Amino acid sequence: VAVTNMACKASLRRKASQRVANFQLDPLAKLACAKDVATLCSSEKDKGSGLVQTCLQRNIQKLSDACRKKQIFYMGLGSSDIRISADLSKACASAQKTFCSDEREGGGRVILCLLDNMHHTEIEPSCRKALVAEQQKRRQGIEFNPALMNNCQKDIDDLEKNGTCKQAHGGGTRIECLTRNADKIKDPSCHASVERVMRFQSADLRAKPGMETACKQDIERLCKGIDAGAGRWHSCLRNNISAVQSPECKAMVEEVKKQDQTSFYVNYNVHTHCASERTAFCKDATVGRARVLDCLYLHKSEEGFSNGCYFAVMSSALTSKLAKSMLGEKLKGMRGWLDGHGGTVEKWGGVIIAVAVCTSAISAFGFSYWLLKKKFKKLGYSVTVPSASEE
Repeated sequence: VAVTNMACKASLRRKASQRVANFQLDPLAKLACAKDVATLCSSEKDKGSGLVQTCLQRNIQKLSDACRKKQIFYMGLGSSDIRISADLSKACASAQKTFCSDEREGGGRVILCLLDNMHHTEIEPSCRKALVAEQQKRRQGIEFNPALMNNCQKDIDDLEKNGTCKQAHGGGTRIECLTRNADKIKDPSCHASVERVMRFQSADLRAKPGMETACKQDIERLCKGIDAGAGRWHSCLRNNISAVQSPECKAMVEEVKKQDQTSFYVNYNVHTHCASERTAFCKDATVGRARVLDCLYLHKSEEGFSNGCYFAVMSSALTSKLAKSMLGEKLKGMRGWLDGHGGTVEKWGGVIIAVAVCTSAISAFGFSYWLLKKKFKKLGYSVTVPSASEE
C-alpha cells in the first residue's frame, strides 16, 4: 500500500536514512551480518559502526547470502533518494542548490544531477569526495543505479537469455553488459539511462567497473600529478597508450575511446564543452549514431567555434571514423553493381575489384580530407535516427 501522508513519508525517510548510515539499527540486518562482521571486519568492530558498514560493503561479494541481501538493499536505498543518503545530503547541500535546484527529489534524480556536475570547478571538495564514493558504489552493480533498475530489467534479461551476455552478477557484470551492447537496447528509457552511465565513464575511469584497478599501476607511472575526473586520466592514458603495460587497462582505454565516438551524449568532453556549438551549427542533427559528433567535426573551423569545443572534438579522433564510413557506403554501392554484372565479373573480376577498391578508397579519403579542411557555411544538417536518445 502506497503511503500518502506527508508526515508519515518524512518519518519513514528519516528511519531509512538512519539505517542506511548504520545497518545495525535494523535488528534483522544485524543478526544476518553478525558472522560476516566477525569473519571479515573484526578489526573495525570496535572503531564504530560506520567503518564496519564500509568494510562489509567493500567485501560485498564475500558476504553470506542473507547479509549480502541486506547490504544491497540499504546501499540501493541510499542511492534512490538524496534525502535518505545522509553523507551526500550533508556534503552536497550547497551543490544541490547551485546545480540541481530544479530537480524533483526522489527516484535518484538529484543524485544523478550531482554526478553529472561532480567535475565542475565550483563543486566543493567534500561533495566531490562523497560523489566519488557514490560512483564507486554504483559501478558494483545495477542494484545501486535506480534508473537502470527501473528501465533496463527487460533489456538485460533479453541480452542474458539470448547469450549476448553471461548470466552473472556482481562486480559490475550487468553494467558492462548494458554499456557494451548499448546499440542492441530496445527500450528508449533504458538506452538513455545506459548512455548516461557511459558518459560518467567517459568523464572518470573510476566509474567503469574494474578500470581503476586495472589501470592503477599505469596511472601511477604515466600520469603523475594529473588529477582524476573530467576525462583527464583517459586523455593521459590515450596519449601514452603505447607505454601502457597492463593488457586489461589498454583494452579498457580503447573501449572507452570507441564509446566516446558513438554519441555526443556519451562523450563527456564534447557534451560539456560544445553545448553552444551544437546549437549554433548542428541544431538539426539528431542525437545518435555519432551524427552530432560528425556535424561538429565538419564545422570545427568555423568562426565562433570555441577552443574548448575544438580540442574536445579533435581529441575524439573522428577523422578516420568518418572517412571509413564514407568508404563503406561506396563499397556497398559497388557490391550492388557487381551482383548485377555476373558475366563481366567472371572474366575480369580480379582487376575490376582491385581497381574499384583502390579508386573508392582514394576518392573517399580524398573527399573526406577536402570536406573536413574546407570552411563550411552554416547550412542545415538534418538527419533522422528513429531510435536516437533524447537529451
